[in-house]
Amino acid sequence: MPVILAVDAAGASIVTSGAAEWRKRMATDSIACSIGI
Repeated sequence: MPVILAVDAAGASIVTSGAAEWRKRMATDSIACSIGI
């Protein structure tokens, strides 16, 4: 989990119009990993 948390923190530190898209992508990747895809 440390890697995911680190990446999430990095994404949260980016204050741009793309931040929302970045976090959406991270959430999708997290769900995919939890499922085992």
